Amino acid sequence: MGSDRELIRTYALWQNYVTKDERGTGATFCSAPASGVELMLTSTQNAMIGKILRGRYRITSYLGGGEFAETYLAQDEDIRSKPLCVVKRLKVNLSNPQLVIVTTRLFQTEAEVLYHLQHPQIPRLLADFMENGEFYLVQEYIDGEDLSKTELAFRKSLTQSEVIQLLQEILEVLAFVHQQKIIHRDIKPSNLIRRRSDGKLFLIDFGAVKQIQGLASETLLDTDKVPVGTIGYMPDEQAMGYPQASSDIYAVGITAIQALTGISVAKLPRDPNNQEIIWQQNAKVSPKLAQILSKMVRYDPDQRYHSAVEALEEISTLTKPKIWLNKFDLVFLGGAIAFLLLGTIFSIFLNPKPKVELNEYTWSVPDLNPKISLKYPKNWKLQPGAYPSTPDVDILESPQESSKDTFNEQVIINVETLKNPILLDEYSHDLTSRINQNLDKFQLLPTCETDLSLGGGKTQAICYQGEEEGIKVRYLLVVTLRGNQAYYLTYRAEFSHYNNFLNTAKDLINSVKFIE
Repeated sequence: MGSDRELIRTYALWQNYVTKDERGTGATFCSAPASGVELMLTSTQNAMIGKILRGRYRITSYLGGGEFAETYLAQDEDIRSKPLCVVKRLKVNLSNPQLVIVTTRLFQTEAEVLYHLQHPQIPRLLADFMENGEFYLVQEYIDGEDLSKTELAFRKSLTQSEVIQLLQEILEVLAFVHQQKIIHRDIKPSNLIRRRSDGKLFLIDFGAVKQIQGLASETLLDTDKVPVGTIGYMPDEQAMGYPQASSDIYAVGITAIQALTGISVAKLPRDPNNQEIIWQQNAKVSPKLAQILSKMVRYDPDQRYHSAVEALEEISTLTKPKIWLNKFDLVFLGGAIAFLLLGTIFSIFLNPKPKVELNEYTWSVPDLNPKISLKYPKNWKLQPGAYPSTPDVDILESPQESSKDTFNEQVIINVETLKNPILLDEYSHDLTSRINQNLDKFQLLPTCETDLSLGGGKTQAICYQGEEEGIKVRYLLVVTLRGNQAYYLTYRAEFSHYNNFLNTAKDLINSVKFIE
């Protein structure tokens, strides 16, 4: 059995993260090698070319890899357009069984984290599976270049306005990551890809993530204490194995400073008394932006912004227009606000909101156990068995909002009988995969309502959007499991009218009770 030191070294090698500067293959998860570059392939890598995994993913070329993982470009043969995707293969032919267990757990952790990170600017996890004793991850392919090759190339500098825009783009995605209680741990130019088609920025390479609560705690090795990151971009507390959300903020700040100065951070001096980076004399920058960036890269993590959300709020102040008001303006504005408030109060008092009358409905599909009951407004229309091809589906339809309203919002009630026992998280993952497989029709949304429950049990919500006969539609799908049945209710609304009946739909969903 290998020592802990050997396991730590193995983890670092598996990630191939602790480098002197940029890894050089940071974009291999999502972009193809540069044209004209030929890679010398091993016999194993050659054997992978042309192979079809899981009966659908045809390997077309080798992208790159390290000692414990390799990435390949592939085509999805199950979809008519055969879209490209990226396949990551874990190499488990190791002599030390304990190392195999550790790297396998890390691979599974990466898949679990990617599954929970549903964001339009993070490459989607399309599948994770084992085949012939080997583990694979399949991710969305992003056609673009990483920033280390383009706008953040060595010795190239950006203007202040360009850097502010870049900071907003990075922090908006990172804020979502931090809100999921996840630390990326490897923010750097080569892990940022700008898509060619629309210029959107993508954050990639989540193999180094740490969950603030969680996944890695069950591994044989405490991988959270391993110094994972890229030298120059990771602060000292991360290098010592104690990363925080503010460690990601440090990396973003370093990226921005390098973009402003065109100088590698390794070549910038530090104050010998407090180890702070001395950089401002090498850039033309406003005092406010200089203050923000200096706070992002403080040596003491407690003196930095504690999350991307906090940093983003500060950056946003640089782009907000200033409105100057004199004393007369302020007095007039205050009076107008007071008048409007009084008017609103009197309106509510004189015209109280009418109480919504409800119908109670029991959904009694043959052989369904348990059955469900729910309450819905009397002005909504019940359509039992609305689809002849699927009689187990009922629909509740909203009233017409106006004579010009041609799209009625709906709550669709459905049940699926499961062949095998499954956990709710797994079933929700399966539903998400079904949506991902119809990318030409639907797109998952990064945020979704959380104040929902079906029958008081554990519930999952999935939000996505699509187009029906030229109309943009948004969906809120809420699912729970009871026995071998999956019950799900879907609120379907025209995108621009989604909020009009959202509260009614949520009340309807939350009213569900199970009848044994």
